[in-house]
Amino acid sequence: MVYKQWRQYIVAGKTSQLIESLLEAPEVMNDPHHREMTLVLSGRLQASSRNFSLGLQTLEAHEDTVAQINQALSRLIDELEANASDRAATKAKPGYGLWFFLLLVPLLTVGLWWWAGSSEGAEQTVHTNPAPPPPGLTSGPDPSSSTTVQSPAVTSGPAAAVEVVVPQGVPSETSERVAAAKGDEFSRAVRLELAGQALRVGRYEVTVEQYWNFCVATGRRFPHGKVDTGQWSKPMRQVSWRDAEAYCQYVGGRLPTEGEWSWLARGGDQTKGYAFSGGDDSLRVGWWRVHRLEAPQPVGGKVANELGLFDMSGNVAEWCADRGRAAGTRVVKGGSWSDFHPALAPGHVNFQPEGMGTATIGFRVVFDE
Repeated sequence: MVYKQWRQYIVAGKTSQLIESLLEAPEVMNDPHHREMTLVLSGRLQASSRNFSLGLQTLEAHEDTVAQINQALSRLIDELEANASDRAATKAKPGYGLWFFLLLVPLLTVGLWWWAGSSEGAEQTVHTNPAPPPPGLTSGPDPSSSTTVQSPAVTSGPAAAVEVVVPQGVPSETSERVAAAKGDEFSRAVRLELAGQALRVGRYEVTVEQYWNFCVATGRRFPHGKVDTGQWSKPMRQVSWRDAEAYCQYVGGRLPTEGEWSWLARGGDQTKGYAFSGGDDSLRVGWWRVHRLEAPQPVGGKVANELGLFDMSGNVAEWCADRGRAAGTRVVKGGSWSDFHPALAPGHVNFQPEGMGTATIGFRVVFDE
């Protein structure tokens, strides 16, 4: 049984693997209460691990936090197993509805026999007219069943950016000893080498409309083929690193370095130490796999981070200027609508061939002051 396997994760000290398994389980994902509880515990675990790795928390405090999380997860598993047992017991025995049905059938049979005998030989004509709809209700879909989202006004250039001053030597969320402790090949040390340089950073990821206007102005091929204006406010994707770099140069900006991106995602000098960009609750700050989407959503639909930057966790991952580990690759940060929530953390890093665009990678622009 899956419940036994989950409990074995706790015994083995594999809390992270347990949370990942829970977030893939239908009984958790289909229940808002259990899903939110699991995500909150996941955020607590990531925050505690990060603070311990950065020396902001003692080993004893971290272990105490993990023990509390494991206790909460154990209670959650007990609830899930109890709910499953209740459902199985309900299916195993007939309820009151079945007994009522068994008593009703003979009564209906007698009633139909009497009605047929009393109406034999009589010709009846029945006229049916549909009942008019209630006042104020017209045919067609219920207006309350649809939602219209007002997308933010997004323009190109420095005017659509947030001004920040990046100090010299600010580290990203991870460090070499953090990566070694995690054994995570996707975490590595990054350090900024800027001397008090002021930047303006795009509040939003570059949109389909912005990139389309760029293609029209320069004669560049639009990667999506057909143009759908209904996608205007969604982030541009299917663009290679080279495409993104060309757009940035056209509007007078550039792609952020990995160090800049990590620092900005964590809230810069206004950081509150959240697990994700803008908060510890990944559902509030970003679109990711838990939402079961088939494409990214319009930019700016979730909570901004401390600097007023949107979608730095989720929606689409973002190209950075830095080269990746393998030749011909570049750094990608932020996670996307199709990723699990660990990829949304500011310290997570991935790599992609610079000449290849994908359905999950977009970009944003920074401008040097």
